[in-house]
Amino acid sequence: MEFLSTILPIKRTFKSEVCFTKKELYFTLCKFIFVFAIFFTVNSCNSDEFNTTKDGIKYKYTVKNEDGKKAQVSDIVQINLKYYNQKDSLIFNSLDISTNFRIKIKKNKKSLFDRALLQLFTGEKAIFWINAENFYIETQKKQVPDFIKKDEDLKFEIALNEIISPEIIEKEKAEKSEKLKQEEQTKLEEYISINEIEEKPTKTGLFIIKNKQGTGKKTQIGDTAVVHYNAFFITGEIFDSSIERDEPFIFVIGKNEVIPAWEEAILTMKVGDKITLISPSSQAYGEQGYGKTIPPFSTLVFEIKLLKLR
Repeated sequence: MEFLSTILPIKRTFKSEVCFTKKELYFTLCKFIFVFAIFFTVNSCNSDEFNTTKDGIKYKYTVKNEDGKKAQVSDIVQINLKYYNQKDSLIFNSLDISTNFRIKIKKNKKSLFDRALLQLFTGEKAIFWINAENFYIETQKKQVPDFIKKDEDLKFEIALNEIISPEIIEKEKAEKSEKLKQEEQTKLEEYISINEIEEKPTKTGLFIIKNKQGTGKKTQIGDTAVVHYNAFFITGEIFDSSIERDEPFIFVIGKNEVIPAWEEAILTMKVGDKITLISPSSQAYGEQGYGKTIPPFSTLVFEIKLLKLR
């Protein structure tokens, strides 16, 4: 009996330890499967192996998000973009320009960069290898820089953050236009005050100041006017001058050959008159501006002398 009393507790302990070991093994196996799944997922994104699209672009996802929205042709997308040469030297980083870097995906099947963007869903990041000549010629529409070989592949790191809806674009455009319009009005009021201009604006907002009274014929619609002029921004910077070109400007009154401000102002003049015309953008080049010369919402100042009528 004494022998049994010493052996039985050992059997009970052994049985308990065996049961505990099975539980521990079960939980350990579950943890292993979970860790393996995470490792496989991360490894699949960070693998050194690249896939190839049907367009021949080598790519590798670093972040996948197939629950996101897929980019389409003509979408305006907000992205983070970096690209490097084959020596891994950084050429461009969009974050150096803006955290709100946007581009429009063009309908250009030859542009491999645009084709690469079409691979992405919002929230995804990927690495693409794209031929340098294709990128500069087909995407950027310019020559390959001298420091880059035409036949080398550039490495692009692209993160698709957001696809900007047309509604957001229109809203932002309207807000920007309103802001620029208010800024223009403020600058105009300051200009009128600083220069102590007492003339009242016309119904269209023009300020027409007579500097010299002529004695010649009064203008009429249909007349051909020959004038000399200087054109300034409201800051005083000159951007055009027929005097500097030594070439009078000629136009037919009433034929919309000049901006509305000129059409209105010229009809107040006689041959020999010299005026200063202050024109808000609404009567000049408006919210579009004029090429690279005149920005949107620019109030302009003109000195005009009517030389003769034909």
